[in-house]
Amino acid sequence: MAKTFGKASDFYRARILTLEEETPPDFDWREDILFREPPGEKRAIKRKYTVQVVDLDTRNDQIIKAFPNRHDAESALIAIGEDLRELTKMEFERKYDLHIRNDTELDEEILSVEDEEVKKEDQNTDVPRNLS
Repeated sequence: MAKTFGKASDFYRARILTLEEETPPDFDWREDILFREPPGEKRAIKRKYTVQVVDLDTRNDQIIKAFPNRHDAESALIAIGEDLRELTKMEFERKYDLHIRNDTELDEEILSVEDEEVKKEDQNTDVPRNLS
């Protein structure tokens, strides 16, 4: 049976993931000969840094926040690292609104709300029923 309570650092790790997106070159159309000029050598690269929390058991991850530069992402990573060391699993999950693991209290609350909605639908007597 898997451990379900303890320090957050026993369950999660934080990391920075760098996403690079290369913008396609703009093509210059020449109307007199109707062909595309070859793309220029300069292409813009957009970088985005995401701070993620990774479940150690399942390796599932959840993005906490995205940042435009690495310095801000590293600052957030340091703060999350401190929370991993200081908070319990449940406190950490509540603070960062994590839904990675299936054994969390938050997921149990969601399931109980869904079960209540199903029961309410079953109790709806306004719908005519075929009794034959």
